[in-house]
Amino acid sequence: MYVEVCKIVSNLPREQALQRVCHLLRIPNTATRSGLRRIHPQLHVFSNTLLCLYDQAVDWEEWEVCDTVGSIWTIMMFCADAVLCLALMKDGVLLRLLHQANKILPTVVLPFLALLARYGDDADRTAIIRSLTALLQVGWDPSLSYHPENVEPFLVTLCHCIGIADFWDVATAEPRLPEGLSVTFIAEVALSALAKPDASYGLIIHALPILIVCAKSSPPEETMLPTRILQFLASLLQSNDIALRSVAVWVFYGILDVGRGSTPRCVSSRGTVELLPSTAQVALWDAPPDHVRTYTLMLRNILWQVSIDGDYYKVAVGMAHVLLNGPFVFTEDDFREFKEGSVTLAGHDSWFSLLPEAVEAIKGREDPSHRNMADVLTLEHLARVGTSDAAATFARAVLERNPGHAYAYVTLCEHSADREEALQVARKGLRLPHLTRIPEAATVCFCYRAVFGQGAKTPSPVSAFGLALRTAGGPRLRRRTV
Repeated sequence: MYVEVCKIVSNLPREQALQRVCHLLRIPNTATRSGLRRIHPQLHVFSNTLLCLYDQAVDWEEWEVCDTVGSIWTIMMFCADAVLCLALMKDGVLLRLLHQANKILPTVVLPFLALLARYGDDADRTAIIRSLTALLQVGWDPSLSYHPENVEPFLVTLCHCIGIADFWDVATAEPRLPEGLSVTFIAEVALSALAKPDASYGLIIHALPILIVCAKSSPPEETMLPTRILQFLASLLQSNDIALRSVAVWVFYGILDVGRGSTPRCVSSRGTVELLPSTAQVALWDAPPDHVRTYTLMLRNILWQVSIDGDYYKVAVGMAHVLLNGPFVFTEDDFREFKEGSVTLAGHDSWFSLLPEAVEAIKGREDPSHRNMADVLTLEHLARVGTSDAAATFARAVLERNPGHAYAYVTLCEHSADREEALQVARKGLRLPHLTRIPEAATVCFCYRAVFGQGAKTPSPVSAFGLALRTAGGPRLRRRTV
C-alpha cells in the first residue's frame, strides 16, 4: 500500500492525489452526514493506517507523502468534526506531527498546530510554540507564504499559546511572547492580515489579543509599532459592525493601560488579559455627560419625592424608566443625603433596597405595562442582592410569560450558568426591535466577553457601566474586574 501511495503522490497534483489516496484507503467523505456516520466507528482503523504510512514516510524521508497524510487528517477528517479531532488527540496522533513540523509544508502543519492549541493542554501548547519557533527560525514567513491561508492558523496558534504558564511574565502578571519570536515580526504579520478586506472573523478575533501583547512588550526603541497598532484600532472603532467596535475598544483599553502599574487586574486562566469592560460599554454607546446627568437627576428626584410622601408607586414607574434608559451615577454617600431625616427611607441603605416595596406597590395593576415594570425592578433587585441562580431562574420565568422582555434577556445572559444558553439568549435579545441602548450595550459586551473567555458575571445591566461621572473632571470609570 505504501508503494501505491508513493506512486499516486509523485504522479498527480496535490488535490487529485488527496482524493485518490482517500479512495485507496476507503476513507469516507466527512463533508457529508453519511460520511461522518461511517467514519466514527472506523476512526481508529483509519488512524492506524495513516500512522503507518506516515511513519514509513518519515523513515524514508518522503516528505511529500507526509504532507499528503497530514492533509488527509486536516482536510478530510479533523476539520469536519470536533469529536474526531478530540478522539485523535487522545490517541496522540496530532503530537506525532510536531517532531517533523519544520520539514512538512506549513499549509499542512499549521492547521494541526491550531487544532492542538485550541484543544490541547499547557504541555501540548508548550511543545507547539517550540515547533512554531523552529518553523520561523528556518526562514518560513507566513506573510510571504505562497498560501495566504497559513496566516490565520499561525495567529490562532499563537493566540492560544501566549497565555500559558511557560510564557507568562510573573513580574508584570501579563502574557509575553516566547523567546525566538520577534515582537515586530508578529505585529507585522497580524497588522498585514487585518488590513486585508477578506480577513475572516476568526482571524480578527485571534489577531487583536496578540496586538495587546505586542504593544505592551514592544521594545523602547520601537516607537512606530505601538503607533501603528493605535492607528489601526482607531480606524476599527469607526466600523459599522458593532462586534468589531466592541473588540477594538477591548484591545484599545488594554493598550492605553500600559504603564499603570498600580492598576488592579485579573489574569484569565485561559490566557487572555481580562480588562475592564466599562470603557468598552461606554464606547459602544457614547452616552453624553448631559444624558448621564439627566438620569442621575431623575433618580435623585424619585428619592426626594418618596422621602417626602412615601409613594412607592411613583418609585416603581420612575425607576423602571431610569433602569432601561440610564446610565446614572449614584453612590452610597449620595443616598445618605436622602436617608437623613426621612422616616420613609430610614430602613433602607441603598436606592435598590427600595425596589421590593416598589414592586409591591405596582403588583396590584395587572395590565402588561405595569407587569413589565414590576419584572424590571425584580430582575434588578435579584441581580444586585440575590444569587445568580435566582436571577437567572426569574428571568427564564419572565421570558416564558413575555418573550419580548429586554431586561430579562440581559439578566439571563449575564447570570446563566450555562454559557451556551447565555449566548443564545444574548443573540435573541439583540434582535428585539424595541431594545433600548442600555440593555443593548450590556448584551453586546457580554457577547464579546464570552468570546474572549472572560467568565465573571456583571451584577446588573446598569451597574455594568460602572460610571462615576464628575462634573469638573469628566467621566471617571469605576474599575471592576470582569
